[in-house]
Amino acid sequence: MIQSARIAAGRGDLPGDLSKLVAAICSPKVHWRDVLRSWLREQCSDDWDFTRPAMEYSDSGFLLPSMHSDKVGAVVFASDWSGSTYGELVQQFHAEKQECLDSMRPSKLVDIGFDTRVLAVNEYVPGDTIDPTIKGGGGTSFKPIWKHLETMQPAAKCVVVLTDLDGVFGDDPGIPVVWCVFGGNKGPAPFGQVINIE
Repeated sequence: MIQSARIAAGRGDLPGDLSKLVAAICSPKVHWRDVLRSWLREQCSDDWDFTRPAMEYSDSGFLLPSMHSDKVGAVVFASDWSGSTYGELVQQFHAEKQECLDSMRPSKLVDIGFDTRVLAVNEYVPGDTIDPTIKGGGGTSFKPIWKHLETMQPAAKCVVVLTDLDGVFGDDPGIPVVWCVFGGNKGPAPFGQVINIE
């Protein structure tokens, strides 16, 4: 169907409505929460699954377990509490963290609040309620997050940054990063995966 649509478009015979239908089929919308959950499960699975072999080792002649599990280890969120997100946007960040804690039930959720420095670090377990208290309101620098992650024990497997993406990035921390970007800023990040929140 896609090939036929391209041929018709090349000849100028493709109606506009059909062009829009083909475009919608080729690039389906996926809800950002589904993308984030899938990413977190992939990054934070912390149990071996012996029922699904690790296919990357199939040439070795051994059947090895894969790291595929419904159990999720510790999840790290970094919440931008700068002046550009202060208020309603930060409250939305709290709601997203609570949703992750309630629906994915990670072993723990580490919440790092920051602006140009780390302002608060809170740990939650399933059943807890995210503290709505915020501080800060200054500029935005992501560098303090990367420094704090270096001191965490056990080391973080990944980090989810809730932000408007308006700040100083610093160097790649060397762990998987996903940027959940609120507020319409579609700018690229120098590293990590960006999920734009409509």
